[in-house]
Amino acid sequence: MRKSLIPCIAVFITACAPHHQAIIAVPVTTSKDICIIENPEVNVVILQVFRRTLEKKGYIVQVLPQSSAISDCPTTTTYLAHWWWDLAVYLSSAEINVYKDEKLIGRAVYRARDASLSKLNNAETKFEELVSKLFP
Repeated sequence: MRKSLIPCIAVFITACAPHHQAIIAVPVTTSKDICIIENPEVNVVILQVFRRTLEKKGYIVQVLPQSSAISDCPTTTTYLAHWWWDLAVYLSSAEINVYKDEKLIGRAVYRARDASLSKLNNAETKFEELVSKLFP
């Protein structure tokens, strides 16, 4: 009886969490030169936060146009962010992918949970947190 209760508790706790976040951090050996492929469908403030956070960590950032390929730079990043409305506009999901020589080497994913008011977060702060965890 006791063994079967533990997985149920873990599922319950996960389901009640205010958000889901999964991070595969970029290896420390990655070059400090990095390119961000611009996503014009995402609010420009997110790109500014992304760039500023990387620069604070010592990266030399180059923003490439949307038409660029991940092969255009040795280390390239792509990003997405989506908003939703529930009492206020909030960041419902975000994703950042990091490629080195066209191979995925890092990824950060964020999904707000519908049942929690903590989803009404500051999008800039949440995106900065994702970048900081992705690039330790």
